[in-house]
Amino acid sequence: MVIEDTDTLTITVDALMGGMSTILQETVPLSSGDANHKKRWWTPELTGKRKELKRLQHRAASRNAPEHTKRAAALAGAAYRSAVRSQKRRHLNEFGENATGQDIWRANKYTSDPPEGSGPSCLPLL
Repeated sequence: MVIEDTDTLTITVDALMGGMSTILQETVPLSSGDANHKKRWWTPELTGKRKELKRLQHRAASRNAPEHTKRAAALAGAAYRSAVRSQKRRHLNEFGENATGQDIWRANKYTSDPPEGSGPSCLPLL
């Protein structure tokens, strides 16, 4: 096919882009949800606790906030951190119960290898 004018070019490019768009919509899955939900241990309950915490923190940060609002924000923060810790622990226990051999070796690698790019793990002798 020879493209001799701008109208033919525009029609060809539109057809190509339409075809590519259709193929991408059919084959590439969309990312799901908020960045917080990409963590496998995150739950909708934690989302609710986080929203409540942020709401209370915002109220407590105002200049004339009463003391009970500040205490409520502090208690909500403690409850949220506790819920996150317990959910991570629960998720890790479920992972351990359902893990296959490959998963166990991968977890071992993550916990035993030093992080890359962190420099020497001990000081060299001078």
